[in-house]
Amino acid sequence: MVRTGDYHAGLVFDLHRQPFDHTSEVVATELLSPAISSIPFDADVTARTPQLRQRLDGHGYLTATFEADRMTARLRMLDDVQDVDSPIRTEATWRIDAGSPRAVQEDP
Repeated sequence: MVRTGDYHAGLVFDLHRQPFDHTSEVVATELLSPAISSIPFDADVTARTPQLRQRLDGHGYLTATFEADRMTARLRMLDDVQDVDSPIRTEATWRIDAGSPRAVQEDP
């Protein structure tokens, strides 16, 4: 599992053994945290990134819970970063089981 950020969007990717061969084995999952305060990017990258599993546009953050047999990531989003009363919701939940490189999406 690779956890990164600074793209201004929440993203979940499969990482392949051969980066430009999307038929090659998935060796890890990359989770990008959405930006909490930066302006989100609106460019559509789906055509050039077939390994993209999910994209969340907007403001938010990522939490991760680590257990002996799994890691669970929750992508949390809010409507208005300037409003302290803005509701926060779990927009997506992804689980990576021990011994598996690929994330499984769960109900938020």
